[in-house]
Amino acid sequence: MSLAALKLKLPSRWRIHNAFDISLIEHFRIASNPFRNPPDLDAMVTDEHELGYDVEGYKYQTGYEVEQIMGSQFNQETKRVLYLVKWKGYPEETDWTEEPYENFNNRKFLREFHRRNPQAVKDKRL
Repeated sequence: MSLAALKLKLPSRWRIHNAFDISLIEHFRIASNPFRNPPDLDAMVTDEHELGYDVEGYKYQTGYEVEQIMGSQFNQETKRVLYLVKWKGYPEETDWTEEPYENFNNRKFLREFHRRNPQAVKDKRL
């Protein structure tokens, strides 16, 4: 049994102890989930879309325009409301994404969605 411990700097929202036995630490592996670790976005950046980072540190491309908010739901894992966004120029439902309140610079789409759908789950900041 190893007596060596490794102390990690963890986000404050993680409510776990920051010291682990070295035998419990694995080498970094890329997850197979394409939504969490998409293909190399740096190589996909075009003139009309710039690379950015979301509130959790994941890469995304900027420069997309919201066409319409299609729905909302409360995510139990992140404890926040996510809005289903249909993007201009991307009519396929597979291209729609779920976005948190923080990702909207212009809240008019959110207010319009809730006017049309008063029963829909709503972020408390609206």
